[in-house]
Amino acid sequence: MKINTLKISIIILCLSYISCKTEPKSFYIEGTILNTISNFVYISDQDGIIDTLYLDDKNSFSTTIKNNQPRLYRFEHEGQHQFFYAENKDSISF
Repeated sequence: MKINTLKISIIILCLSYISCKTEPKSFYIEGTILNTISNFVYISDQDGIIDTLYLDDKNSFSTTIKNNQPRLYRFEHEGQHQFFYAENKDSISF
């Protein structure tokens, strides 16, 4: 009986350790657009558009984007663009 309790305790300890080591695979992006004509911005990577973010009544946007690996992204609004590099747990403001 003691061996079963020890095995269960070890399994629970290992599972707790593994679940705590999992870090979020995403980053947060936000910004405000001044003097805008359109009401959205694009976020893309080398594979294409990831998300279309619509501006609120204050011309602001925000979202969390899943990010499996660090990479270069592109922010685009009204034909103008900016490149940025993002890793997990980053918080980016424009």
